[in-house]
Amino acid sequence: MTKFYVFRFRPSSHSDEWTIVATYPDKRKAEKAYRKLERLLEDMGENESEYETDWSPGDANCWLNGREVFFTVYTSGYLDDVLSVLEKFNPEKTEYYRNYQELIIRVRVPRGSTVESLALIDEEEAKALKWLTEKCGEPKVEEDGDEQLLTFNYKGEGIYFDPELYLGPYTINLKEKRNWEVWEDED
Repeated sequence: MTKFYVFRFRPSSHSDEWTIVATYPDKRKAEKAYRKLERLLEDMGENESEYETDWSPGDANCWLNGREVFFTVYTSGYLDDVLSVLEKFNPEKTEYYRNYQELIIRVRVPRGSTVESLALIDEEEAKALKWLTEKCGEPKVEEDGDEQLLTFNYKGEGIYFDPELYLGPYTINLKEKRNWEVWEDED
């Protein structure tokens, strides 16, 4: 009697959680792409040996949000089949992220402050705010007594690993900078 052993290896230590965001011209195309992606994952589950991946379809997540289709999985980069499905529906753009995060970043500053005036108080913090503005656009500003609350909505590569926020070349330690707060956007 011959015995066969089947091994399925987990992604290597060189793997990351990858997120693909495909934006389509309208909701109808996004829905079609999403349904086709769901069918691909079902087929992968039923016919695993026919696909070259280092991940199981049960470990992948996909969801639809308006005109955007999201796909996320922990892999060292085996995404060709997924990309092929998403590209068939001609997205306006396709973005790729490692360790994707959606964050709400709130910073308390003195009322009436500008990035230039903040540079006189804390140059690195002012540069970090400028970096955030370049990546997220102008913040929502709320008045709170003698302070302003600047709120940024960030979507992209992972930049927050508690307690540190990595904003380009600037690192904000939230334990040291009590005027900075970060939440995951659960929208």
